[in-house]
Order: sequence, then structure tokens, then C-alpha cells
Amino acid sequence: MAENEGLEQVVRIEKKLDALSTSVDERFKDVDKRFDEVRDHFVEQRKYGEFAYDQLNRRMSDGFAGLDQRITDVKQELTGGFARVERKLDRLIDSQTKPSATPSRRVRPPKRRR
Repeated sequence: MAENEGLEQVVRIEKKLDALSTSVDERFKDVDKRFDEVRDHFVEQRKYGEFAYDQLNRRMSDGFAGLDQRITDVKQELTGGFARVERKLDRLIDSQTKPSATPSRRVRPPKRRR
């Protein structure tokens, strides 16, 4: 009899463990589902963040490329302008240092009226 009682007690314990295991599994299904939802939310947020970063990066790159082109254009304009000024200054200096082919006329002061 003691042996049967021990065996019955083991069977009861097994049944309780099975019921507890089933109960825990049912409860954790909801928890697992919630964790999956939270994980999916983070995945979606990360994708959105990467998309926004890529958009911002592309816009900034395009803007900097346009700015670089404008700076290059201004630099070329300044270089051309400085070259023109330098040529004019050279001509002016040359005209003042070279003797002229025709002698200069003296300008007479205007006559006084009486």
C-alpha cells in the first residue's frame, strides 16, 4: 500500500506540474506576443531612422556640392577680374615709363582780358 500511495502521489505531482506548465505556457504566449510587438516596433523605428538619415545625408551632400560649385565659380570670376586689373595696371605703367612718340605740347595759360 505504501508503494501505491507513493506512486499515486507521484502521479498527482506530475499532473500538477503538467497543469502548471500549461498555464505558464499560456501566459507566456501573450508575453511573447507582446515582446514580438515591441521588437517589431523597434525594427520599424530603426528603418525609419535609417531612411531619414539617408535623406538628410543626400540633401546635405547635394547642398555641399552646389556650394562647392558656387565657390569655384566665384574663384574663377575673381581670378579673371584680377588678371584684367593686372593687365590694365601693366599698360598704365608701360604708358608712363615709355617716352611718347610725339613731343608733348605745352599748354599756354589763357590770356587775361583787360
